[in-house]
Amino acid sequence: MGLPPDASLAGYSVPVCRYRENLSRYPCIVAYYSSLFDHSLLPAFLVKIHAALILFFEYGLAVWLLSGWRLRLAWKVAGVLLVSLAIGMIFAGKYDVASANYIYVLFCAVGLFSSEFDRWRVAQ
Repeated sequence: MGLPPDASLAGYSVPVCRYRENLSRYPCIVAYYSSLFDHSLLPAFLVKIHAALILFFEYGLAVWLLSGWRLRLAWKVAGVLLVSLAIGMIFAGKYDVASANYIYVLFCAVGLFSSEFDRWRVAQ
């Protein structure tokens, strides 16, 4: 079951390479992400580093939040990550995506204030 050449990801057309393994599509995603910032003020090497690492950070952060370990810190890291994504989208000129990211930052703030206790506590 393959994806069409232009698969839709969050409303944007993403060129998807046809390889046998899913991980081999990763360079195409990095190339697309980097192409968003071709005419921005951000240096290309920083954009490529961010594009190469963001997917792993997002999955790791999701696992961290679902585990319930040190939730306050996890929500703060999630908020900083989402703010960095929103600022990057402002530099790329994608203001609609940036405004949607700030809604997710609001969700992080709600998560931070609603999770008073971590799931993992040492009993005294």
